[in-house]
Amino acid sequence: MKRIFVLLLLFCCQLAQVTFAQTRVIDSLRKKLAKPVSEKEKAAIYLLLCDEKASITPDSLMYYALQVKKAATILKDEEKLMAAEYMIMNAYNKFGLNDTCLQLIERQLKKVFKDPALLHLQRKFMLAKGNILNIMNQTKVAQELFFGLLKDAEKENDIFIQLCVLNGIGWSYQNLKSDSLSIAWYRKGIAIANGKTNRSLIELSEILESNIGFAYWEVYKTYRNKNFLDSAINHINTSIAITRQYEFLGVLASNLGNKALWLNQEKNDKAGAELLLREALEIRNKIGNPYMIILDMAKMGEFYLNSNQPEKGIAICLEGIRNADSANIKSDILLLYELLAKNYKAAGKFKEYGEAINTLMLSKDSISKANATKELSEIQTKYDVQKKETLIVQQKLGLFQRKLLLYGAAAGTLLLLLAFGYRFKQYKQMQKILMEEKRVQNEVAIKDAEEKERKRIAAELHDNLGVQANAILHNSTLLKNNAEDKIIVADLQDTAKEMLHNLRETLWAMKTADVQATDLWLRIINFMKQMGRHYTNIHFKVEGEAPGNYIIPSNKALNIVLVLQEAVNNAVKHAQPAVITAASINDENSWSISISDNGNGFDLNSAKTSKGDNYGLGNMQERATASAITLSINTEAGKGSSVMLTI
Repeated sequence: MKRIFVLLLLFCCQLAQVTFAQTRVIDSLRKKLAKPVSEKEKAAIYLLLCDEKASITPDSLMYYALQVKKAATILKDEEKLMAAEYMIMNAYNKFGLNDTCLQLIERQLKKVFKDPALLHLQRKFMLAKGNILNIMNQTKVAQELFFGLLKDAEKENDIFIQLCVLNGIGWSYQNLKSDSLSIAWYRKGIAIANGKTNRSLIELSEILESNIGFAYWEVYKTYRNKNFLDSAINHINTSIAITRQYEFLGVLASNLGNKALWLNQEKNDKAGAELLLREALEIRNKIGNPYMIILDMAKMGEFYLNSNQPEKGIAICLEGIRNADSANIKSDILLLYELLAKNYKAAGKFKEYGEAINTLMLSKDSISKANATKELSEIQTKYDVQKKETLIVQQKLGLFQRKLLLYGAAAGTLLLLLAFGYRFKQYKQMQKILMEEKRVQNEVAIKDAEEKERKRIAAELHDNLGVQANAILHNSTLLKNNAEDKIIVADLQDTAKEMLHNLRETLWAMKTADVQATDLWLRIINFMKQMGRHYTNIHFKVEGEAPGNYIIPSNKALNIVLVLQEAVNNAVKHAQPAVITAASINDENSWSISISDNGNGFDLNSAKTSKGDNYGLGNMQERATASAITLSINTEAGKGSSVMLTI
């Protein structure tokens, strides 16, 4: 019924739609429609109008799409009919009807096509599905879809889909707060789009330019490095100039909002920032995309908070939350609630502030974001304390009122009240004691954890660097006795290099508690490249990709890297191979990495029982066991070797 109502409303308003234009391109296309044209020409013009979807309202887009569908039905043109369905889906998306969009998309994806043009359109439906999943905060599912779609687009050399997918992947990583990864994906898209003259590809290029500017801004806020700020501003200013020239209204609005944040926070130009934000929101309202309107409202809420205008911030955040609820947009509602709470606090409205914090925590649970940040945890604690204090004040007031009303009552009633007051005082004291005990226990647990981590790091440094330092000391003594012995000099240099390498790997793993699988795999790739530069007679290959959303504890990541590097070094030193291959294998339940060579191989049993253990098999097994990793070694004399870790 909702869909029928929307369509009727659109037809009632279609005359007003035709007489209003947002850009010169749209105005030019509408003038062509005013002249007598054939059904085929009419369909082509309406399709070009639909291509300007980022700069028109959803009801205008729906009207144009229906006109394309009408003409395509008369012409019996299957390609234009499918293009019309795609634009109808986009119109519903701009209305915020995500469930309706997904139904239309699934209907199109069930069809089987062989025509390349229709396959391109089908890929656009898949792309739209990924973007909607991103909006609905189903990031993992969206990324799986994007990576599969990227392979197909690269195989078919479909530049449009490639750019859209690279932007979608970058957007996914921004949702996951992995700004460095999002920048890398945006850069790939910009490189592909460079030099393209097609209007649609230029618009996609500017979307990527705008997004990378915002990503650099987020990185700058974390690290406060001026180079990141300069990159952000350069990308944003470049994109503003081009989007104004081509009248890409949607991208222009994003750029204006991003530049406003910079003016406010870095230049303290509050007036200039507010003008840009208002211009951006006016453009958004003209276009009518609810998701982007909500994002810009969040930016205004943050601006009003930072510029000491909390009442305006409260109003814009509440409006954004209402819009997000009505459009079923979940990915940014947490940000709006957080900004609402901060504006309430700045305005001194502590009751509303507490309610907003409570709603924020409930919303986090409902969309599977249960891990609150340190700041929000502190806010929640303060809120709980304030709530208890308010409750105590209310109870005391109630007791006082009862005393006034029951003054002169029987002595038994008075004794009962005194007893209640005494027990309540005991209860408060007991609560304070329990809270203090819990605080002390938490401090002890934290200290114990820190002490264990220090011991682990000390042991790791001792195991790796202590032995190598002794080797350097011993070789230095020999070198002193015989300065012309080049073998000893070379051995001393190799040992020093290995010591520094192990130190770097240990410090890399200590940077964070968790490591992305993609970062770990990149570490292995870089190591293989480095080995290739040192051993030019050996071909070092890398195959496969790391799983997208796979998190590994830092100590486990370090052990994985060291075991794999030990396997490569063993092959180089002992196997005399022509090729050494590092391969990543993914399945639903595990991730495996193998190091294989086509060298001499060796007798595994003899190596394990050998006291010398030239292959370091004992150390490799100990590291794998310590990190609950399955280590398997397959080798045979004369047939090469393979070392595999299953994580």
